[in-house]
Amino acid sequence: MIIHKADNMKKIWIPVLILLLAAGCASTFKQKRELSKPMVAIAMGKIQQGEIQGALVELRRAVQVNPKDPEVYYAYALAYWSTEDLDRALENIDKAVNLAGRLGLEHPGLKSEAYNLKGTILVGMGDHDAAIKAFQNAVKDELYATPEYAYYNMASVYCSQKLYPEAEQSAKEALQKNPHYAPAWKILGQSFMNQDKDAQAIEALRKGEKDVIAMRKEYLKRRNFIAGRFNEIGLDCLVPEGAFYVFPDVSGTGLTGREFALQLLNTEKVAVVPGRAFGECGTGHIRCSYATSMENLKESMIRIERFVKGLK
Repeated sequence: MIIHKADNMKKIWIPVLILLLAAGCASTFKQKRELSKPMVAIAMGKIQQGEIQGALVELRRAVQVNPKDPEVYYAYALAYWSTEDLDRALENIDKAVNLAGRLGLEHPGLKSEAYNLKGTILVGMGDHDAAIKAFQNAVKDELYATPEYAYYNMASVYCSQKLYPEAEQSAKEALQKNPHYAPAWKILGQSFMNQDKDAQAIEALRKGEKDVIAMRKEYLKRRNFIAGRFNEIGLDCLVPEGAFYVFPDVSGTGLTGREFALQLLNTEKVAVVPGRAFGECGTGHIRCSYATSMENLKESMIRIERFVKGLK
């Protein structure tokens, strides 16, 4: 009986120990993620600006503090892809795919985003069959926010291979996900044009042009909203004439752009990029994208206002 009880105790303690270890690992990853996440945000800003060396420095720091963060490897892949170092890009995007599940609902659809980038890299390497498989994997996740991108990419590959029925089907899938996605109308028109279906090509291209005009109006609406809200909060912000970013001055808060960005991310979970990432003239500023829904912009500005008020 004593031996039997001891065996039972072992059976009880072993799963408890495993649970405790798992909880400890999760906690450690979460803490490391708090450090690596802002570094990735800064690196992504540098990549967009074409400052690849600066981005790689930030990513090296990020991987040192959190070698299991999938966003680090996604950013690495993007940086290498932009410099046409496709072998390194592919190596890192595979790491991002394998680790994507670690972020769960913090970044839903990351695995699909990684597969879409993987497909793009493979197209650059000339491996069209593998690229199509990557794009197909990308659209499997219902939490992928922009599946139209992967469908459009599939359509482009099919069109380049003169597989026009497949190209048209993929373009139509993209338009089912987002009827206002102008590139899908364009590739659909291109497919029709290549088959001398001129009337259908003209119709598709005209629909795409209408969507471009509608989207431009939407971006103007978002631009005026976000610039206006920053000025209301007391952060001087010029209204940009191009792109989809604003560059408010946060120096009046007493924080540097980097301090502002890190504290805002930690307290309100809103990601912005320190202006210094774009050169000395950006010191004391942050850069914010308004390439998202008006709903997201409104919520973000509520949080930024709350954060600024909390500094006083």
